[in-house]
Amino acid sequence: MDTIGLLCFGLEWESKRIRKSPVVRNGRWKVAVTGPGPIDVERVVPALIKGQNIRFLFSCGFAAGLNPELGPCTVICEGIDPGLLMKMNSVGARLGKIVSVSQPLYTLEAKRTLRESTGADAADMESQWLREVCEAEGITFGIVRVILDDARMSVLPILFDCIGENGNVRLAELVRWLVLHPIAWPRFLGFAVKAYRARAVLSNVLVKLIDDLR
Repeated sequence: MDTIGLLCFGLEWESKRIRKSPVVRNGRWKVAVTGPGPIDVERVVPALIKGQNIRFLFSCGFAAGLNPELGPCTVICEGIDPGLLMKMNSVGARLGKIVSVSQPLYTLEAKRTLRESTGADAADMESQWLREVCEAEGITFGIVRVILDDARMSVLPILFDCIGENGNVRLAELVRWLVLHPIAWPRFLGFAVKAYRARAVLSNVLVKLIDDLR
């Protein structure tokens, strides 16, 4: 079966659930992990689409919430194919504005400042640069992101610092930090629970959105 689209994630962990879905396992859609941030996108994606008849590319994964009205596990879409707009609401997603940043947003102040300057609902670290690649190649682009840390939630810096350029978590580094900072365990565990829930929600929405695309 011909591959028609790519689902691009910044982190390997974000992509694990969708990889098990029929739309990926049958080869119609492929999953790519770019690594976090613009440098990795510009290095990885052109090689993935070269010589392939890719019609769609979606930027997927977690997003930081900026709009205080949107809670964790809210799925936001931007720039998606017009044919998906009617379907979007029925599968539990909503339209929104997503802005890309080159550095993680650890603090509430950083989120509030970005919200005030852009009016965006959420932020990620890859979509802007994925969009530029797609525009250059004539590929239909869309963003499907799930809010993990909402506008009222700050994030432990180690959760970003332990991510490698290839999008994999350096688990030993994370565990070592947590051993040295036991007071952070409850906060980390709460974040982990939200991450598992958000990943499941995103995977379910993605499968329903792309299943009918041809």
